[in-house]
Amino acid sequence: MQIQPVSMSNLGRTRSSGWLRIGASVLILGAVMQAMALSTWAQTTPEQDLTGVYTVTIVRPDLPPGLPGSAALVGLWTVAFNADGTYSMERQDVGQVASGTYEVAGSTLTFNDWNGIVGCGTPTEPTDAAAYAWQLDETGLTLTPVNDLCTDRQVLFATRPFASFEACITTPLGAMPLMAQPEGTPVMAEATPVAAGGVAAQEGLAADDDPEEAVDRLLRQGTGCWATGDPARFLPLHSQAVLSELGSIGPLAEFAATLQTLMTTPLSFQRIGNLTMVDPSHAWAYVEVSFGGEPLPQRMDFVYEDGAWLMDTFFLFGPAPEEQMEP
Repeated sequence: MQIQPVSMSNLGRTRSSGWLRIGASVLILGAVMQAMALSTWAQTTPEQDLTGVYTVTIVRPDLPPGLPGSAALVGLWTVAFNADGTYSMERQDVGQVASGTYEVAGSTLTFNDWNGIVGCGTPTEPTDAAAYAWQLDETGLTLTPVNDLCTDRQVLFATRPFASFEACITTPLGAMPLMAQPEGTPVMAEATPVAAGGVAAQEGLAADDDPEEAVDRLLRQGTGCWATGDPARFLPLHSQAVLSELGSIGPLAEFAATLQTLMTTPLSFQRIGNLTMVDPSHAWAYVEVSFGGEPLPQRMDFVYEDGAWLMDTFFLFGPAPEEQMEP
């Protein structure tokens, strides 16, 4: 067998081509492994679901100067993203003001159409459809404009994160007819059981391992129960001490009638400071109370009573003056 001589230059080319083939194989293997890892991650990490109802409060300082008709944007807003790809938007004191369909592609939310009395209507060109980047985490639903020429929508969607909306689930306070009825009207039967101490039993507001989460849920319930316009749904969120204090002013039914008139004005609660535990059953925090579009930061007290955290402050009155001075 004759062995062909190999020159140093040929040997170099042979080694180079071999290393190139090995390097290419490593890159291909790496790409395959990365693709497999991404595939596995996609299979084990569920995509976030936007479906739900969210709420946000727009106040006058949020409005851009000179925006025509901007006063109509002030209030408590809810937007519902339904599983069938439809959405609806409401202002608490008006009702539904916009609706249409939407699509979610990854982290992008696109409104295909917009029909209503606020906003700018459906764009004539599909490329002009309103698109927002969305992120849902413990702070709420954050929408960031990607493509939207409508300033009204940007004010509503991008001013601050939306909070998850919690519908009112309290059992109505049934110990009194809240509104004066015309003569001859049958008196409402007291079918709702009233717990000891006069506080109606509540569903779904049991204590939480984390008092902050329980209080935040209570405040979201306060927003939702106020939106019902029914004092009998809102008052059970308060302690027996608060109800007794309200009753000492005059008949509770008369106060409820006045409160029902006030409940036509949008109201929302949001904690803006840490929850300070006074003892295992008493706490306080600073809360932004947005009433009629005006933010009113105030200290609110909370008490664990009858198996639930309740408001130990009525927002219209605030805590006692000496408590206002506490750090």
